[in-house]
Amino acid sequence: MSLELSNALRAWAELATRQSMESNRQYMHERGYSFAQMNSLFFIHHHDQSNINELACHLGISKAAASQMINRLVEFGLVNRLEDPQDRRIKLLTLTEEGQALIRGNRVARHAWIDAFCAYLKEEDTAPIADALETLVEHLKAYKEYLEEKKSEE
Repeated sequence: MSLELSNALRAWAELATRQSMESNRQYMHERGYSFAQMNSLFFIHHHDQSNINELACHLGISKAAASQMINRLVEFGLVNRLEDPQDRRIKLLTLTEEGQALIRGNRVARHAWIDAFCAYLKEEDTAPIADALETLVEHLKAYKEYLEEKKSEE
């Protein structure tokens, strides 16, 4: 393992994550949503037709607390609560159009710093950075596939 590469990746990940999270925090604050509410919306976005139990498990909170949060998000018009056709006792969670728009807006806000950073760079620096990042993305995708294959073998 290359210690130089490992240190560079850690430094990059720390700075990029901090910048993205600050943009995320500002976006949520401007709209009056808590981190837990936005986290819930992202969970529902990535796990369409999840239920309260799955959300509570993901957030590490009680079902009652998750249900209260979902009630608020339903009141805000961000989440739909639908009956599971196979078990009417279970309520499935989906995002409304407004909830989906909020997620899209958050993603745009979290990534806005990237365009500003690219504009800040000197033209001669952009091509080598882009090439290195494209290579990094390819390796990360391959590594993710490797981990998924390894997990399925267990």
